[in-house]
Amino acid sequence: MNMRAGVLLRYLWAFPATAVGLALAAIACLLGATARVHNGVLEVAGGLLARAASALPRFKHVLALTLGHVVLGISHELLDHERPHEHAHVRQYERWGLLLFPLYLASSIVQFLRGGHPYRDNRFERQAFAAAATEKESPRLTARAHDTEKKRHDIELQKAKGGYRPPPIARPANHRNP
Repeated sequence: MNMRAGVLLRYLWAFPATAVGLALAAIACLLGATARVHNGVLEVAGGLLARAASALPRFKHVLALTLGHVVLGISHELLDHERPHEHAHVRQYERWGLLLFPLYLASSIVQFLRGGHPYRDNRFERQAFAAAATEKESPRLTARAHDTEKKRHDIELQKAKGGYRPPPIARPANHRNP
């Protein structure tokens, strides 16, 4: 099978989840969000839905949500930071298709019943965090991926205090500004 056929099959397999994402993205754009495409993935952020998500109680904060080849987020700055993690979820949809919905939920339930955290201990989240940590696109992405969980927590605290500001970009110790 040639490369184009493989790519087409991955998009088709993930399409039912992508369709859900596109519907939510359309609503978000109607409510002021902006969209852009990065590596074949539609990223939608901002607008009224992002402000509404920020107003949720701290334990229910959602910073980004991936549905097939669509990523919805609070801001494009956050999506820039979380791209390796969210794109790992895109690859999961390419592998599991629509089955990812019940599999993800089942993993969360199992972790909860075992006394674990339904999000942090979820098999698919652990895979996405690991993929983000080993992402080789640039040294900056690798450095940022190692402390993604801490940065997510910091963002939640900032939102709880009344305002979200994107976290600072972690740079390698040997990084020099041009």
